[in-house]
Amino acid sequence: MPWVLIILIVVVAIGLFGFLSSKVDELSGIGREHTAGSFRWPHGKVVRTRILSAEKEHERGEIAKKVLLPCIVIAAVCAVLTMFGPVVSYGNVLTVASLLASLVIATLVCGKSDAGRAFCYAVAGLGIACTVLILITRAYVSVSTAEVNAFTAIFGAVGASVGAAILPARVTFAREFADETVGCVRLSQRTAAAALLLDLQDKEWEVPEHVREQAKRLEKRSKVSPAAASQPPSRKNEE
Repeated sequence: MPWVLIILIVVVAIGLFGFLSSKVDELSGIGREHTAGSFRWPHGKVVRTRILSAEKEHERGEIAKKVLLPCIVIAAVCAVLTMFGPVVSYGNVLTVASLLASLVIATLVCGKSDAGRAFCYAVAGLGIACTVLILITRAYVSVSTAEVNAFTAIFGAVGASVGAAILPARVTFAREFADETVGCVRLSQRTAAAALLLDLQDKEWEVPEHVREQAKRLEKRSKVSPAAASQPPSRKNEE
């Protein structure tokens, strides 16, 4: 169905744009040196940072089990129905319903503090799993449509579960640039940008109150929107 492909392309394009935008902001003022005022370094180099908040890493194995069990049960039921049940002709609908159920379960279980990112990771895991399945089925031309639907439901459930379970914890940094602009950024604890910002941490720095307020608003926003990765910087002397 062409419309499904169009929707998928639009969703992926929006997600990719948000991801790249957040990455550019995360790396602003750190890493390889660029000219101050340029697109990569609009405020020059980051001179100091301070951690304002950090999430605890969850136990991924336990989370994966909690997600995987209900997802596999739903996928297995759909797989049986698409192959042997009285609703074989509705195999495509059942498969889509199974995949959506896997995404919802993964998001609800893994996204208690950050539903948007949990959903994105679940979608990515599901997409990778289904891509692997497509590559496998390409090698076996004798596979029937019913079998493809059944395997898609199961592979999708596993992919969504694993994707959401590896969701990394996040950390919020306050940062000051060379031109005395201050702001905050929220990012994954496992990124290279987080390590670089941590190296610049000054625990004695009294972070302005308006930056702390920005960080609180940012944390609330990022729980719903995966693209909300940073707050616009403001001048150091701003009230």
